[in-house]
Amino acid sequence: MERAIAFSLGQSSRTNTISSTAETYQQYCLDEASRVFDLGATTPSGPAPATVLTDQVDASGAWTRNMVTFDAAGNPVLTSWRRSDGSHGIESFNPSDNSRSGTTFKPDGSSTRYADDGRGNVSAGNYDSTGVQTSYSWSGADGGHGTTLFKRDGSVSGTVTQADGTYKRYANDGKGNVVVIDYNRDGQQTGYTWWRADGSRGSEVSDGAGGRTGTVMRSDGSYANYSDDGHGNSSRTLCNAEAGYESLRER
Repeated sequence: MERAIAFSLGQSSRTNTISSTAETYQQYCLDEASRVFDLGATTPSGPAPATVLTDQVDASGAWTRNMVTFDAAGNPVLTSWRRSDGSHGIESFNPSDNSRSGTTFKPDGSSTRYADDGRGNVSAGNYDSTGVQTSYSWSGADGGHGTTLFKRDGSVSGTVTQADGTYKRYANDGKGNVVVIDYNRDGQQTGYTWWRADGSRGSEVSDGAGGRTGTVMRSDGSYANYSDDGHGNSSRTLCNAEAGYESLRER
């Protein structure tokens, strides 16, 4: 049987209802005088309680304990919970701007830390049981969003999507080699940029119709500019400190 109790803050009142579930349900409150009341047996008096604790046990014996702390206006400013499987979490809430942040832990010890500024900007970081970050995700009020994955070898990869639907994918192997690829909202590649550990780097821009232009710079300072219109016409300009410039045009 379940004894469900609804408690109304500010009125020191309670309502008891009976259901046919196989759960037990107990709720307590801690008033501003630090007195503990079982809301199923005693009606507290005076101002609204500062903290409400709820224990639930289902038919299998699994239990959940929730503790909610309220401010003087009745806003739930701090919530914590714990389950019999070892999972637990805590969340703080700021009623002045509707922002909130918190941390949840899974039974295996891994965790998620999250934040919501109350204006549509949300972020979350995931961590393994040793506290090492494994991923990060965010979404903005303007519709943009992104995800980053972290590996133990130091490599990082991810995707950033702008509000207009354009996006980029990036990868860093943790050894100085980085690649960033840009796409339009239709998934066509529009740009490509790379850096290598030896100091060389390059970039390329695509026009979406087969044409592309780019620059490749070697670690010794020499570089090459190139272009290809996608219709068989291409050109290259090479430069190094000793030989100067050399232009090649191919048709």
